Amino acid sequence: MKEYNEYKNITDYNKDFQVHKLEQVIDLLHHSGYMQQPEKLIIRTKKPAITQARRMVALLARMKYNIAGSIIAQRLNLDESQVFAIIYTGFERCKIDDEYRAEIEELIEKLQCA
Repeated sequence: MKEYNEYKNITDYNKDFQVHKLEQVIDLLHHSGYMQQPEKLIIRTKKPAITQARRMVALLARMKYNIAGSIIAQRLNLDESQVFAIIYTGFERCKIDDEYRAEIEELIEKLQCA
């Protein structure tokens, strides 16, 4: 991130901060083995491995850092409506799948240390 005096206003700083935190989430998932190649997140595909990684990225970014849907959408090359849909389905899955919820909570704990 840049120095404070390099930002035009707080809005620019906040956007840059959210982008930085989103990249931390993506790096964590990459290093934790949830995705092999982070650059494939922007490819338009419905392959299960990539869609699962997108869901986890969006869910963690929203749950932990409350990152704006527009920023997540831009990074994942999706529409905002798609981002909100995958966040919703990921959260609903957390409600019914104890293993998935435990995975998400473990990843959030790892983000605490980052």
